[in-house]
Amino acid sequence: MKKGVSQIDWIVSLALFLMYITWFFVFISPQVNFQDNQDSTITYLKDDFFNEFKWQLKKTPIFVESNHTGMVPVIMENVFLSDNLRFADDTNHIVWKDDLIFLANLSGETKIYEILEGVSYTQTYNYKGISTDSNSASVKNASFNFENSLLNYAQYNGDERIKDIDYFINGDRMNPNASDYDTYGFVVFYNSHLGNINHTTFLFDENSQSYARLSSPPGFNYSIILQIDLYDYDSYYSDNNNFGDFTYGNDSTQISYSHSKITFFGSDSLTLFFDGTANFNITNFNSTLTVIVEFDVFDDYMYEFLFHSEGQDKQRLSAVANIGSSKEIEGIYLDNISTNYLYLKDKWGIESNFYIGIYENSSELITDPEYEIGNFVPDRKRVYAETQNTYALANNGGFTPISVNYRIW
Repeated sequence: MKKGVSQIDWIVSLALFLMYITWFFVFISPQVNFQDNQDSTITYLKDDFFNEFKWQLKKTPIFVESNHTGMVPVIMENVFLSDNLRFADDTNHIVWKDDLIFLANLSGETKIYEILEGVSYTQTYNYKGISTDSNSASVKNASFNFENSLLNYAQYNGDERIKDIDYFINGDRMNPNASDYDTYGFVVFYNSHLGNINHTTFLFDENSQSYARLSSPPGFNYSIILQIDLYDYDSYYSDNNNFGDFTYGNDSTQISYSHSKITFFGSDSLTLFFDGTANFNITNFNSTLTVIVEFDVFDDYMYEFLFHSEGQDKQRLSAVANIGSSKEIEGIYLDNISTNYLYLKDKWGIESNFYIGIYENSSELITDPEYEIGNFVPDRKRVYAETQNTYALANNGGFTPISVNYRIW
C-alpha cells in the first residue's frame, strides 16, 4: 500500500515540476520572436541598403622596372581616363599635363603599384630631403639656382660644379616672356615659357639630378644650344672612341664630336644625357672648361644633368612602366553610410519598421555595431531578421569583412 502511494506522489511531483518549467519559459522567455526571412520586405531592405551604399572603383596595376635601385623617378603617359587617381599604398604622385609622375621605390625587382580611379581624396605630400623656393632648390647633396626658371648654377656636396648656363633657340639667346614655379613635396617644377616653347626643369626628392623637358606644338621644330661653364673636371668619357683628359694649358684645346651622353670626371662626376644625338664642342683653357651642346628638338625632348660620386660611366636613371589589365572592384563604402532613418525609410519606400546594424570584422553576437540605421524597439513579437556577410571597400582599394544585421517588424 505504501509503495503505491509513493509512486503516485512521484508522478504528481513530476507533473507539477513540468508545469512549473512550462510556465517559467512562458513568462521568462523574450517577447521578441526572431524568425528567419519569411517576409519579402527584408529582401528589399537588403537590396536597398546595398544599392544605396555600395561603390565601384577601377583598379589598374603598373609594373615598374629599372636597372637602378632606390627612389627612381617615373614620368609616364597618363593613360587613365581621370586625373582623380590614388595609389593603393598612398605613393605621392602628380598628374602634370599629359604625364603621371611619381617616385618608385625600387630594389632590383619589378615593383607593382596599383592605381585606383574615381577616388576623391587629398594627398599629404611628404617633404623629406627637398627644400625649394622660386629661385633655388636643394636635393640629396646637390643644390640648383634658377633665373627665369632656367637652371644657371649648381653645386654638388657644397662645391661649385656648374658655374653658368646660357640658352639659345635657333641661334638667339632665350629670354623667357613668362616663368613660374610649382612644388608638390616630392617634385618641384621650374617652368619657363617663350612663345610656343616651354622649358620645364624637374627636381625630385632623394635624387641629385635635374630633368629638363622642352615641349612645343606638333610640327614646331627648332634647335637648342646650351653653353655651359663647368668646374675644371679632369677628364671626360662618352664611349671608347670619345674620351680623354683635360690639360688646362696656356693654349686652348678644342674637342668636338656627337653623342647622346657625356660624363665629366674629377673628385666627383657629372653626366649629361640627351634624348637624341647632340653635338659637343668642348674648350678647356687655363682653369676654364666650357661645353657647348647643340641639338634639334622635334615635339617633346628631354635632357638631364646627373651628379654622382662614382668614378665611372653612368647609365641614364630611368624606369619603364607597363600598364596591366584593369578590373572593377565593388563593396560598401562605410564613409557614405547615412544614419538618417526617416529619410532612408521614405526613400526606400519601406512601410515596416526596420533596423540595420553594421559590424566591422565582427558580428552582432560579439560587439556593438559601428553603424546603426534606426532603433530596435519592436512593438510586436514577430521580428524577421537576417545577417549578411559582405565586404566594405575603402578608398585605398582595401577590403574589410563586415556583417550587416537586418531586422524588420
